Amino acid sequence: MLEKEEIKRLKKKLIEMKEKIKKEIEELEKETMEKSLKEVSGELSSYSIHFADLSSDASERDKEIEALETENELLRKVEKALEKMEDGTYGICESCGKEIPLKRLEAVPYATLCIECKEKEEKSSS
Repeated sequence: MLEKEEIKRLKKKLIEMKEKIKKEIEELEKETMEKSLKEVSGELSSYSIHFADLSSDASERDKEIEALETENELLRKVEKALEKMEDGTYGICESCGKEIPLKRLEAVPYATLCIECKEKEEKSSS
């Protein structure tokens, strides 16, 4: 079982991650919104833009949306780990019920699966 000090240290790390992720999400949303406002305001006229440029813009927007989705998913995982700390289930593998080793939690503090179960999950999804 994890010691109180280890949980305290991991909780601090998770809270720091959460704040960093929130800032990244805000920045991504701000950038996406600014680009959308420029397009809506007509600052970018489709008549003066080459089709390759339009495709490039769409591809860039897709990348930004994908990055936003990735950051939001990571935020959910971090918040879930913090909830698990509160209810006393943090560090327990959701698949097999065994304790997740401290080294794994230090590397991935929002991990919900032990290494063995994570490897099984990855093999079955590929």
